[in-house]
Amino acid sequence: MFYAGFGLPSGGGVAPTDGCWFKMTSAGLFGELQYNGGTVIQVTLMATQIALATNAKFTMVCGEDEVEFWVNDTLYGEIAVPAGYGQPFMAGSLPVFMQKMCSGVVANTNVIRITDVTVSLMDLATSKPWAHQVAGMGQHVLFGQNGHTQGKTTLWANNTAPTAVALTNTAAAFTGLGGIVAVLPTLTANNDGKLITYQNPVPSINITGRNLYITRVTLNGAVSVILAGGPVVYALALAVGHTATTLATGETASFATATTHAPRVMPIGIQSYAATAAVGTVGGLVDLNFDTPVVVRPGEFVDIIARNIGTVTTTGAITFTISIGGYWE
Repeated sequence: MFYAGFGLPSGGGVAPTDGCWFKMTSAGLFGELQYNGGTVIQVTLMATQIALATNAKFTMVCGEDEVEFWVNDTLYGEIAVPAGYGQPFMAGSLPVFMQKMCSGVVANTNVIRITDVTVSLMDLATSKPWAHQVAGMGQHVLFGQNGHTQGKTTLWANNTAPTAVALTNTAAAFTGLGGIVAVLPTLTANNDGKLITYQNPVPSINITGRNLYITRVTLNGAVSVILAGGPVVYALALAVGHTATTLATGETASFATATTHAPRVMPIGIQSYAATAAVGTVGGLVDLNFDTPVVVRPGEFVDIIARNIGTVTTTGAITFTISIGGYWE
């Protein structure tokens, strides 16, 4: 049996008991409604099995007084919600679910592919900002995209301090969309170093290509190992749009073979640490909200870069906390 609709299965081998859904069995295709574990109300949509290797569009319209079941834009059946229910299911809201459930020994291998799942809300005016709406759909930048192996995007290992590393112009010191990082301020003066780096995932069969909208950048730093030398004065910037990790990526002409893009750079502030600054010395807060979001396209990189316009130190470390606000679209 295969289920798809609104409901919440309690575990493997157990169908949901509150919701409405399509149900496919060897006997055909059905529409079902069940309210809080009560009687299953069923309507037969197709009394025969769906042919193998065929595609179809399935639509379920869930209203307060009835649930409609459509296949390829044709109404195949509907279930009237009993008067005693008030709505199709008891829960105030339910997730979309898909469940393949075997009730006996599996005699063959069968595959059902589900694509382009869409849930929309009709007949209700909502004034939520768009960023709030997409965040509610799981597309805040704190969360890795569906299909991506990275569950979170920020760098914050539990109970673990970051190891300070020297920055370079070409390689990622830390990979993530913000978090906590530590650097050795030993890079040659006036050279750009990559403080954090993140690549907007390249689209694939598992990952939908989405733009990354950056709406805010917050950065603060403090000396975590006493500086020897200095002063360290960091000019900080947001770099986006480059097609390779290195900040030296060049810009090619349009329609060239293997087109590349150079980073677009937006200065975001300056932090200063006095010579031989002690542990705990704070460099100052960078906190920017963007009226116009900065957009990173799929496959492109985003960096926070730091350029020491002061004096290079021989030892010492500075720890930064970085927050990048935004959403996927």
